[in-house]
Amino acid sequence: MKIIKITQQAIFSMLIVCAVSPFISGCKNSNEQQRNQVVAQEKGITEQNKSGINPLPDMDFDAEQFGENEIESDQPLTAAVIEQMQIVEIDRPLYQNDVSDFKYYLLKELYNGENGKILLISRTSEMENFAWLATYDMQNKLVDSKTVYYDEWAESAVRTTSAIRNNKIIISQFMLDFETGNENKKVNTFYINEALKFVSDHS
Repeated sequence: MKIIKITQQAIFSMLIVCAVSPFISGCKNSNEQQRNQVVAQEKGITEQNKSGINPLPDMDFDAEQFGENEIESDQPLTAAVIEQMQIVEIDRPLYQNDVSDFKYYLLKELYNGENGKILLISRTSEMENFAWLATYDMQNKLVDSKTVYYDEWAESAVRTTSAIRNNKIIISQFMLDFETGNENKKVNTFYINEALKFVSDHS
C-alpha cells in the first residue's frame, strides 16, 4: 500500500507539472514579447527624433537652377506680410543704410502639420541674393531659420548652396582665399526636430 501511495503522489505531481508548464512558458514568452516591443518602440522613437520633421521634399538650392530661375516668385511680399513673417529676425543685412532694392518672396511651403510649418523664403537685391528655410509654430510665430542659399555679385568671394536629401539639409559654404586663389569649402548637415529647431547632424 505504501508503494502504491508514493506512485499516486508521483503521478499527481507529474500531472501538476504538465498542467502548469505551458502557463509558465506562455508567461515567459509573453514577457519576452513585451520587452521586445518596448525595445522596438524606444528604437523607433529615437530614430523618429533623429530624423525630425518628415518628410521634407528633396530639393536643390544651387546657383545654376535655383539661383538663376527659382529665387523669385511672381509677387514680392508686402511690407505688412514682411512684418507678419518677422523677416527682420531672419535677414540681418550687414549694411542697413541701403535696403531700398530689397525684395522678399515666399517661394514654397515645404511642410504644414500639427507642429507648425516650414517655409522657403528669399530676398533679392542688386548686390546679393539670399534664401532661407524658416519654421513657424501654429500661432505663426517664427521659431528658427537657416540660410540655404547665398550669392553676391561683386566678387563671389562667399557663397552658400544647399540640398535636401532624405530629410537632411546639407549646407555647403564656400569662401575664397584671396592670397592663394583657392576656394575653401565647409559642409554642415542639419535636420529639423519636432520642436521645429534646426539641429546639427553629426552622423
